[in-house]
Formats: sequence, C-alpha cells, structure tokens
Amino acid sequence: MLLVQSKMNLKDIWKRIISKRESLRKVFIFATKLLILSFLMYIISLNVNFLPMQEASAEFTDNALNALNIPTEREKIRIGVQGKDFLITEDCTAWKGMFFFLSLVIASGSTLKKTVKGLAVGIPVIYALNLLRILLLILFTVQLGPHIYDLLHTFLWQTGMVVSVLILWVMWLRRGNFLTKECN
Repeated sequence: MLLVQSKMNLKDIWKRIISKRESLRKVFIFATKLLILSFLMYIISLNVNFLPMQEASAEFTDNALNALNIPTEREKIRIGVQGKDFLITEDCTAWKGMFFFLSLVIASGSTLKKTVKGLAVGIPVIYALNLLRILLLILFTVQLGPHIYDLLHTFLWQTGMVVSVLILWVMWLRRGNFLTKECN
C-alpha cells in the first residue's frame, strides 16, 4: 500500500512539473510579445506627430476649466490659469498608457472579437481618465500652489495612470467584455 501511494505521489509531482513548464512557456510567450510591442511603441513614438492629440487635450481642459468658471488663456497647447502656465506635452496625451493597454491585450492572445471589444472600451476610458488627471492636476496646483505639482504629477497621477491601465487589463482578462455581464 505504501509503495503504491509513493508511486502516485511521484506521478502527481511529475504532472505538476509538466503543468508548471507549460505555465512558464505561456509567461515567456506573453513577455516576448509585450517586449516586441514595446519596441514598436518606441519606434512609433519617434515617427508620430502628437500635436493634434495635444491640442485636443488642451482644448478639452480649457473648456472644462471655463465650465467651472475658471478663466483661462489658451494658446495651442499652453493653458494659462491665474498666472500659471501649463503645457500639454506629448506625454500628456496618454498615448503611452493607451499603447501599453493595447500591447497587454494583444500579448494576452485572445480572440479578435474579445480583443477589439476590449480596446474599443479600454482606450477611450484611459483617454478620459487622462483628461480628468490633467484637469485635476491644474485645479490642485492652482488651489494649493506650485509646490504640490511635482508630488501630484510624478507620484500620484503617473502611478495612478499605470495602475488604471493594469486594472482595466485585468478587468478585460476576467470579463472579456466591459459592455455586457458575460464572463469568460
């Protein structure tokens, strides 16, 4: 009886080793796809004009501030509020977060339908969160002073955007479709 039990344990151990090998293979494939897509992101960033996205972000922010009865002076991608200037740079467009979300979704290797649905919802959500980030950053800086800008921008908002992208990706992985109650 003992001998049979030890053989079963060896069999179970072997199955676990094989299943872990398969899991490691999947992780390696995912990481390789993500690395390749990240390299493409770098190449794209060198060859894309982000000015239209910068201007759209600046226009939205300017309109939102005006709707809150906060007077502004806007010139293309510069927004002046109470004597403080805010420049909407390429990095303020959320293109990195959107592209990283796209990379995560594609690297996950799902069906085309699930991928398209995830991107159709996730990318606009990331862009909207980024617009909210810009608006709140300006409001807090104007209200609390310029000393708060670096803390909010560097630590809170940038980290918040990364966490938001990861949360959206995990939601997509678990549900597959943000628009319905279907679960995979």
